[in-house]
Amino acid sequence: MMPVYNIGLAKLMIGDKETALESFLAAAEKDPAVFEPTFQVGRVYFENGKKKKARAFLEKATALNPENATAQRYLG
Repeated sequence: MMPVYNIGLAKLMIGDKETALESFLAAAEKDPAVFEPTFQVGRVYFENGKKKKARAFLEKATALNPENATAQRYLG
């Protein structure tokens, strides 16, 4: 996995959602065909109440990995 993605996970674990989001966005931009950073961007947006932004990333994540139940649950 990409180092910038791993930084995002570490930041998320300590509650630094802003830095986590920046890291996940950078990772998703670097490799848009990878599910994990795209999903995490959607998840952080969702948890921050930005549902419209979250939906766009979660839909893309679901398209990348249609069998991921967690991403599907966030979409409702």
